[in-house]
Amino acid sequence: MRSLFQSAEKLEKAVKQYGALEGAKSTMQRLAERLEEILEGSGKEE
Repeated sequence: MRSLFQSAEKLEKAVKQYGALEGAKSTMQRLAERLEEILEGSGKEE
């Protein structure tokens, strides 16, 4: 995941005011969990 900001100040505001780092970490964790579910299920016959 990558985000571009117009300035360092806007990046800092996003990190402090909106919790951007925590949000990105949470999103990546959910993605990893979902991919694991998909990969575990791909080897099973239905």
